[in-house]
Amino acid sequence: MTSFVLKRPKYLVGNKPFSRLPLKERAIFVLHMAGFTCRDIEKVLSGTSRSAISRWIVNGYGEYTD
Repeated sequence: MTSFVLKRPKYLVGNKPFSRLPLKERAIFVLHMAGFTCRDIEKVLSGTSRSAISRWIVNGYGEYTD
């Protein structure tokens, strides 16, 4: 039986732009940039409040627009 090993894609290794945010914030910011609304993201990530999602989206914009 072959075991599955999850490896980070080459474009995420090192000091790349999306590596500046923590993983969960990065995922939320990418979903937002793909067109998901806060309500959509809240449904996908059950247990995460809409205010936290909004805050992380703002953090993402702050990180990438400076």
